[in-house]
Amino acid sequence: YLYKYIFFVEYIVGQEQLEGLYMVFKQADKGNKGHILKAEFYALMNLKEGKYSEQLFHAFDTSGDSKIFLDDFIFGMSALTDTASR
Repeated sequence: YLYKYIFFVEYIVGQEQLEGLYMVFKQADKGNKGHILKAEFYALMNLKEGKYSEQLFHAFDTSGDSKIFLDDFIFGMSALTDTASR
C-alpha cells in the first residue's frame, strides 16, 4: 500500500517537488512526531492566529484531529500551488 501511495503522490506533484515538500515538512515537524501541529503550521506558513489561518489549517487537516500528516501536507500544498493540475 505504501509503495502505491508514494507512486501516486510522486505522479501528482513530481519527484523533485515531493522531495522538497518532504524536507519542508520534516523541518516544520518539531520533535520528529510524524505530524505538524497548528502552531508549527502557523510558523511554517508565517501566519498569525485568526479566522482565515484556522480555516487554512483545517483545509490541510483532513482527518480533523488537529494534526497535519505528510500526505495532508503534500496534497494541501499541491492544491495551493496548483501543481496538481499540471
